[in-house]
Amino acid sequence: KLYSNGQEIEAKVDKALSQAEGHYDVIQGKLRISQPEIGAINIYPLYTEFRRQNPDITLEIHSTMKAYNINQQEVDIVLRFGESPPDLLVGRCLGLVKSRIYASKRYLQSLPKNYSSSDYDWIVWRRTAKSTAEKWFEKNVDNPRVVLRAESIPDVMSAVLSGMGVAFLSSHEARQHSNLVELFDGVVVNEHKLWLLTHRDLRDSERVKTFMRFMTENLQLE
Repeated sequence: KLYSNGQEIEAKVDKALSQAEGHYDVIQGKLRISQPEIGAINIYPLYTEFRRQNPDITLEIHSTMKAYNINQQEVDIVLRFGESPPDLLVGRCLGLVKSRIYASKRYLQSLPKNYSSSDYDWIVWRRTAKSTAEKWFEKNVDNPRVVLRAESIPDVMSAVLSGMGVAFLSSHEARQHSNLVELFDGVVVNEHKLWLLTHRDLRDSERVKTFMRFMTENLQLE
């Protein structure tokens, strides 16, 4: 109970500080960011460059597919997939993150000669098993052999890189690995808009504006 109360107090203090700091033109302090899991999109190279250009800003990164409550100002900025931004949030769409089908060269070399798609071992992210994956399977693959239902996108990526099988992966990430091969003629299985958003109360914060401008100028999506 005491721990829970302490967390609530800390959250309220952080919120008050964020609101207060949002009204001053300072490019220093902490910037709390919620981003998708690594494997969907890896932004750390950009974070590194942002920190090099802005050494007085400390980043606090929350990697999750769950939505942090920016309306309660648990974080200052969210990178979020969706069709449109929620109420009270402002920002812009950075572009599309597209999913295609990939396997490692080592895995493909392990398949029998004259193999077909029916020989593939499939790796599926558990949260999409009832949606994207199965809908695509119904139209394109008879009796797919699913060998792994992974809890997270990084698990899916690791399994594919290890040569366990074939999976739907973010092209933005898969193309960073020279040992991965696009299958099915590079068909796009799914695509999601990536939004860069902040709360209306923080849109004049110099830290927030500096970060959002940097990301808009430097993140390259399809």
